Amino acid sequence: MQTVEAGRSLPRCELCGNECEKPLEVRREGVTHVYDCLECAVHSLAPVCGQCGCRIMRRPVEIEDRVFCSANCAAIYYDPGFHNDMHQLVMQ
Repeated sequence: MQTVEAGRSLPRCELCGNECEKPLEVRREGVTHVYDCLECAVHSLAPVCGQCGCRIMRRPVEIEDRVFCSANCAAIYYDPGFHNDMHQLVMQ
């Protein structure tokens, strides 16, 4: 194990378990989380779109108790025919 100082171990990423010399610390709702990199933090903390399943790295579209990455995903979720209707409008 690597050490920063004699007798002091490096912090470990909460997601991947990697030891970090320069950890990314994220404080959320009063709890400090430690990550090796931004990708680990996003994968661990970012909400998932209720339609396409992607991680949302910006302010989500929130409708009732669901979150979406875009208004388009929200529209498709609540009206599955929306995508086909929009495609037909664009192709006219």
